[in-house]
Amino acid sequence: MRKPVYSDLTGDGRDDLIVGIDMEDHFLSLRAYTLVKGEPTRVLSTIAQPSSIEVAGRDLIVWEPWTTPHYALRSVYTWNSQTHYMDFRRYEIRRAETPASSGTQRDHKGRP
Repeated sequence: MRKPVYSDLTGDGRDDLIVGIDMEDHFLSLRAYTLVKGEPTRVLSTIAQPSSIEVAGRDLIVWEPWTTPHYALRSVYTWNSQTHYMDFRRYEIRRAETPASSGTQRDHKGRP
């Protein structure tokens, strides 16, 4: 289990709990919980093979490697106040910066 992260995903002014559970083959079970009437309630459950995960405002963004070199899949989950759940909002395939694509070649120790 990865270190829990706390962030206000629901916009109610209280931090919500985001947890990741490592699974086989580099998969991660990603979950988020909020308190409803004092009880923990799951508001997100998904599985991914993330290279990174970030919180931007109230969005949860999952970056995953793409099949094309130097590109990544960016999935965005956001709070839906009508369903009281984190909805999958969109995904995009974006160019990912790497040392090789930034114009500077580096050796195996990260030196130019």
